[in-house]
Amino acid sequence: MMTFADSDGPRDGAVPAPADQTATHWRPCARGWCSARQSASCVRILWRHSVMACSCFCWKRNFARLDRTPLKEYDENKQKVVAIEGHVSKLVRSLDQFQNSWVRIGELMVLFAKELQQTTVGEGNAERREQADRIASLAQTVSEEMRNHHLGEGEHGSTRLLQYVKEFQSRLRECRERSARLEKLAKDYDARRAVVSDKEQAKTEEKKLAPLRDLMYEAESRFREAEADVLQRQKFIITHAPLITNACLICFAAIESERVQFLAEKSTDFYRLRDDQLRPTLHSIETEVFPPLS
Repeated sequence: MMTFADSDGPRDGAVPAPADQTATHWRPCARGWCSARQSASCVRILWRHSVMACSCFCWKRNFARLDRTPLKEYDENKQKVVAIEGHVSKLVRSLDQFQNSWVRIGELMVLFAKELQQTTVGEGNAERREQADRIASLAQTVSEEMRNHHLGEGEHGSTRLLQYVKEFQSRLRECRERSARLEKLAKDYDARRAVVSDKEQAKTEEKKLAPLRDLMYEAESRFREAEADVLQRQKFIITHAPLITNACLICFAAIESERVQFLAEKSTDFYRLRDDQLRPTLHSIETEVFPPLS
């Protein structure tokens, strides 16, 4: 590399070489030949300009290798995450409705039992009133325990599983909100980058360009930090989505099996009433109320 000492002569406005170049207090520098004190000042100037030149070079190099903002990986992951969120939301909605329907059935049992009690008031059949009272009491018990079982904070497998699925759904919602923020930061970053690029092409003075470049660097820092966070969240969701989808299926099966087991334990009176009186009641109605036409 050619040094200032090897060049053909000093730059315009440079200090001419002294007659005695062997003196130790004279040395070549960017301005020609300077004293030791002047040379130190030149070193500081050269250092400042070299740092700015390096930062400018790195900035252009980084931007040149970027296809667009945000990265292509973000867009690909975003499409997958949006599809996952749609599927999980529908599954959670169905599970909630399925679970709540059983609770609603318990409430309807209570309403029916109370109505049945009111219709037996004043009737002389003591056995029927006793059955109505027993059904009303059983319906109330079943309704309360169903609510505690399905909607409470119990340790039942289906309840815990559904809570985890809903937590995953909240992670999806957070990722969507962070993605919206990231895209706003990307627009701000692109806008500031475009301003700096236009100013550079217009040969704007470095003194005026430096503040704009600082703002661009701040926007880039905020954008890159948000981008890394969103990419990490997207990868988490894409990795664990198959397990969560399978958990929804298991949760549905668990709710159904727990419901069947629960009714088998709590509804023995219903079974007994059905087994003892279903056929006799059908026979009485078919012979007395709606006899066959002759």
